[in-house]
Amino acid sequence: GKLRSGDTEFLRMHSFLFKRFRLECHWYVLAFLAKSVVVALVPVLSGASLQFCTVAVVVLATLCFNSRLAPWRIKEANDLDTFLGAGFLMVLLSGALLVEGIDGTRLGIFAVVVIALGIVGILSMVVLSAHLRFLRRGKPYQFFICHHKVAAGNFARLLKIHLLEHRKVHRNVFVDSDDLRDLNALFTYIKDDLETLVVLCTKDVLQRPWCLGEVTTAFLNKIRVLRVTLPDFTPLDDAAIIAVGQNRSTSDIRLLAEHGMSMAMVQDALTWLRTVSNIDMPSLVSNESILALADELVLKGMIPDMGVQSSKVNSVVSLVHSRIRFILADQSNMEASCTACIVQKLLTPLLIADQREGMVLQIWKPPSVLPASARQVVVVCTNGLFERLSVVELLIAAGEGHADLIPI
Repeated sequence: GKLRSGDTEFLRMHSFLFKRFRLECHWYVLAFLAKSVVVALVPVLSGASLQFCTVAVVVLATLCFNSRLAPWRIKEANDLDTFLGAGFLMVLLSGALLVEGIDGTRLGIFAVVVIALGIVGILSMVVLSAHLRFLRRGKPYQFFICHHKVAAGNFARLLKIHLLEHRKVHRNVFVDSDDLRDLNALFTYIKDDLETLVVLCTKDVLQRPWCLGEVTTAFLNKIRVLRVTLPDFTPLDDAAIIAVGQNRSTSDIRLLAEHGMSMAMVQDALTWLRTVSNIDMPSLVSNESILALADELVLKGMIPDMGVQSSKVNSVVSLVHSRIRFILADQSNMEASCTACIVQKLLTPLLIADQREGMVLQIWKPPSVLPASARQVVVVCTNGLFERLSVVELLIAAGEGHADLIPI
């Protein structure tokens, strides 16, 4: 009931019980506490053998649960718990040296080897932790692209390609479809592993609870945020921010509440989002315009936060060559345009021999006409593409010129 009603204050007060564990394993806190209780009551058992067996069974069961379920939110925490449990079990077995009636020599050799391996393992963990904490230069992700997949999935992928190719981007760029391994750890990536959150502002991005959670997490943890405003985005005003809180479904409220975020926090984050640096994108998307966007993002990501600053990326149209392979896409559809740009980026390195002969891979831009020497036309098929007169005319010209049509 508390979770469904979005009572984040109640959840925050009791978060020490379950917040360390994955949502699917929230019950594991009971097993964790039960283990502690059983171990604490072991001294009341009669006989050293019974005490050793009881503790060994409890620790072994914990190891099995941890290996099978991985209940902790962070992968490293699961690894550490398994390692420490195994080490404790080995030390426990080594303690059997003190029990009468056991061959002390053989058990002593075994205990020395086990303890030596444990010490080496602990020192390795300490060195690795020190390296990650003090020697690692910067956070693993230089940029995190927050986007609505339906409206800007290909835009985000194309932007990631250009950012990774940028000479001043030396670390990874996070796109959830590529880099997300555990959905429960999504907000942890933003909190601990990120320098700059890039929000692709499309029409419905703020209707997605995960996008709201990403922005709110960045706001609460003072992570740098940059806005990229696309043409269909409705500017945020006070009424729109209030509506975001009022029109949320129960499942959305529950999802955010599970991660300690209330609707008041989300609305504060959206109010703050209006004050961060903004970059306006044109309606016509090309590899050149995305490259210019990547330059702007890198520049703004390297300078101190100066509050509201707006800039604009201009449309750039490439020259049309006479010997050409065309990629045909609906230029009024941003995702189709981004798909064409991605296809061009991926295929161009494979066509080096053709480039030496003067053959280039070109994205069609209206009102260009199809040259008579065009050899192939790659058609990005989307809804409404064949309703455009210019597209139909180009396809007719391709048929008359005996150019090959390759639909995707």
